Amino acid sequence: MINWFIISFQDANSTFILILLFFHDHLISYVTLILRVVLFLICQIAYWKIFAKVKINEHTLERTWTLLPLFILGIIAIPSIQALYFMEDFISPLVTMKTIGNQWYWTYEINEKTKIDSYMISSDYENRLLDVDNSLFLPYLALVHNLISSSDVIHSWAIPRLGVKVDAVPGRINRCYFIINNPGTFYGQCSEICGANHTFMPIRLRAISLKQFCTLSI
Repeated sequence: MINWFIISFQDANSTFILILLFFHDHLISYVTLILRVVLFLICQIAYWKIFAKVKINEHTLERTWTLLPLFILGIIAIPSIQALYFMEDFISPLVTMKTIGNQWYWTYEINEKTKIDSYMISSDYENRLLDVDNSLFLPYLALVHNLISSSDVIHSWAIPRLGVKVDAVPGRINRCYFIINNPGTFYGQCSEICGANHTFMPIRLRAISLKQFCTLSI
């Protein structure tokens, strides 16, 4: 559940966002370590003025603070590249959908059978600016391939709990893959400043069973 005072990520409900959260925690551990070392050195220089005079021509220290960051960057790069390639390409997705960004609504086409327009509707305070008239229904525990484009300006199709954020660019088709782990309702919005009504392009995705999805697609 997302709250106004939350400072962490939303609850993950996709394999991909779990990988990104792991990489985030991995990266933060190194950032915290670097911050502590830098603060320690600042305190050393501030309180021990002779420290700066002794180390002014220390070649070993210069080699250390040149090679150590390169080593840390290499450690960070390995899980980053693994996550990138894991999320990039898959074979034979179960569902292929097309998402078109319009001013100011989304159009979805699923498996070239179902086509819907999704407009924002007025709702209560809890779901303000998030409810739509036609929800997007997708199966959970199934690989979804999403082709994203735009008919006018640059939009961005984003659902934080699934780890999905892809720009919809006119004249170009971007793509993304995701797997929903559990059933439920997931909200997102256009995360690109695409114009005056940018905040009125919500996304509501309902994850249902594969059997229910096949019934809806017929």
